Amino acid sequence: MRIVPHDQDGGAFFIAVIHKLSLLNENQVIKVRKTENLLSKNRTVKLQEQCQHRIVSEVLDDNKLLDEQTKLSVANQTSKDDNLTEVKMASDVEYSQTESGDRSRRMDKLDYQHKWKGIDPVLFFKDEAVIKNIVSFFGIEESFSLEGHLVTRSTDNARRIYYVSKAVQDILELNIQVGEQIKIASLGVKMFERHRSKDGCSCAYRLSYEGLSLLFPYMRKRILHASPVDFQHLLQYRTINFARFADARFGEEAASMMPGCCVVVLREGYQIADSIASDPSPIAIVCWRGRATMNVLVSPADRKELLEYRFGIKAFKVEDEKSNKNIDALAEESL
Repeated sequence: MRIVPHDQDGGAFFIAVIHKLSLLNENQVIKVRKTENLLSKNRTVKLQEQCQHRIVSEVLDDNKLLDEQTKLSVANQTSKDDNLTEVKMASDVEYSQTESGDRSRRMDKLDYQHKWKGIDPVLFFKDEAVIKNIVSFFGIEESFSLEGHLVTRSTDNARRIYYVSKAVQDILELNIQVGEQIKIASLGVKMFERHRSKDGCSCAYRLSYEGLSLLFPYMRKRILHASPVDFQHLLQYRTINFARFADARFGEEAASMMPGCCVVVLREGYQIADSIASDPSPIAIVCWRGRATMNVLVSPADRKELLEYRFGIKAFKVEDEKSNKNIDALAEESL
């Protein structure tokens, strides 16, 4: 099955399902093992050659440095000022050691960059303090475990956190054990994103609309229920002042909530909150409770789709993608 890009006659991502029809016989097993042993030997020989080449090059570099130091020391010994000679030699030795250390660090950095050239590594997100803060802030039930299922593609600052299943988690752990031989282009569902808002939010991460359907059934905090009119207005206008909601009670609930990310759920008619919580597929969006406004953190394309699907509004004009390219910036626009 072709995934992306599906409208072009060129390279693309594909999903292939491979079915095993029968077990291997003894002769086939022997051939497979011989092939595996041969490949393993070839990899070992190649690795040894690379290591030897690197060691030889380092030895040559060290010998070159020693020759230069020897020449400098002989020249300095002919100088009349012995004190200046000692200072000169000491500084040369210190410089050569610093240069050697810098070269080693550069080599390690180049090796790391070459290893992940064109693709970001997959790292397990193990910051327990941050995970506990997210669980507490959104009221995530213990039955939906986050520990061991969160990964990031950032080496220094986890701006985006993805959720992976147990099967994918096992594959990642095995891949790490064998030296990360598999380079992964994409995985998981984007669940959390770091925000830069200064509204005084106690949680450093906000929810992602992509992972909302997976996480929402296990959330018990930061949930508001809007009438169809207010829900439609949020999708259309993206930012609404608390006092301008059609349902005054909804505006009061939004105003009384602590600043930060929240989820707004569509309340159908006289539907009560308990029935919405038990609904396996409610219509919900991610929002940001600002200082005096409620801001929708959903892309224009997704908002348009919801308006057409639920309210039958097809005349909605998608806003300029340049001004909405970074949805994370919407949280900073709160007044």
